[in-house]
Amino acid sequence: MSAEVAETKTVRLSDRLTVTLSVSPLGITAEWSPYIPSRLSGGELRRYRQARDEMLARLASRVGGGVLLIET
Repeated sequence: MSAEVAETKTVRLSDRLTVTLSVSPLGITAEWSPYIPSRLSGGELRRYRQARDEMLARLASRVGGGVLLIET
């Protein structure tokens, strides 16, 4: 993603885990620290989804339309 058009937010999900979300017109990426978790606790998942949804709303505002998220 180009730094000129990407918007980034870092969220501490718990004492053990942080995620940095970046959105641009090309999509969204998540960078996990210190590792990619195999599972999230209920609280971590709630905080992740809240941050993700906020970033997707910002992206929709920037592009002037809707965005689609398919979660598997």
